[in-house]
Amino acid sequence: MSIKKQAEKMGHMVVGALKRVADDVFTKRGVEIRFRQYVDAEGTLYAVNCTGKLEYIAGDDWVI
Repeated sequence: MSIKKQAEKMGHMVVGALKRVADDVFTKRGVEIRFRQYVDAEGTLYAVNCTGKLEYIAGDDWVI
């Protein structure tokens, strides 16, 4: 399922095209976690895991 469709199911509409930005990379219990990140025309950030699942949506002052 596309990022746009997943975001809609979470109650958020993607504005414009998505642009790829730097990955979110961190370590959890010694394991590296990497989320691919994209931003839309409004600057809203969308993070996707390695299987393509939308993990979180973040704006200026909120996170879904």
